[in-house]
Amino acid sequence: MTPATAPAWIETSNRHAAIVLDWLARFHPEVGSLFGVPGSDERVFDLGPRIHERRLEAAQAVATALEALATAL
Repeated sequence: MTPATAPAWIETSNRHAAIVLDWLARFHPEVGSLFGVPGSDERVFDLGPRIHERRLEAAQAVATALEALATAL
């Protein structure tokens, strides 16, 4: 039996979700591991300088990317 291919909207949704999951795994690798984000198991929790600012900047970049994708739909 061959596996069915996912509908296009699911593929699109998965790509959009991956943007958020990658951000999440970058700052919370244990959560990335929970959700199966590749590479999360090798990461460590980031408590480096400017952690709050870096997390916010990255979140704003994610929001901007998702907004651009939403307008393209």
